[in-house]
Amino acid sequence: MIKQFTICIALAALAIPGALAQAFTPTDVDNFAAAIEELQALDGTASSTSFDVEMPSAPAGNPMMGGPIDMPELPVDDEGRLAMFRSMLSDTPPGADMSQEIAIIQSHGFSSLDDFAETSDYIMAAYLAFNMGDTGDMNFDPAMMSQIPPQFQAQMAPVIEYMTKMKTIVAAVPQSEIDIVEDKESVLEAAFNG
Repeated sequence: MIKQFTICIALAALAIPGALAQAFTPTDVDNFAAAIEELQALDGTASSTSFDVEMPSAPAGNPMMGGPIDMPELPVDDEGRLAMFRSMLSDTPPGADMSQEIAIIQSHGFSSLDDFAETSDYIMAAYLAFNMGDTGDMNFDPAMMSQIPPQFQAQMAPVIEYMTKMKTIVAAVPQSEIDIVEDKESVLEAAFNG
């Protein structure tokens, strides 16, 4: 009985990506940061794809004051995971020359653009979670919507949807990955601001 239970647990763990393994290591963060610095140096060259890193942030504007809301893009995949880098790659025109980017990425230990993009998305989600801290203040009671004047409800709906997505992304990040990002905060900050 115990043997069958152990086999079931092992099979379930194999079926769930990342169930037994952490998505990235401290070395991956160092490699990511070094690659980002080099990739950002390529921005603006004729053949480069932009790897300008912008963290998702709260929507700008105040709908209660009648102003427009500037909704930043929050790319997520079908599983609700942050997909910033995977989205950048999917937006790259077919046949684009990515040889410089591939060389940089591979020189920093990533096997491919897809490997880099996926690892980068995990790192960025952990970085976002670290910077947001406790998401308790992001709770929104849908019943509160009835207290908002009708003319502003339609404007508030995208904000609430955005904040709900962000909270879902942050909640899915394991604490061990947040801890790695916290330890590597200065490395990441240097890469993002370089």
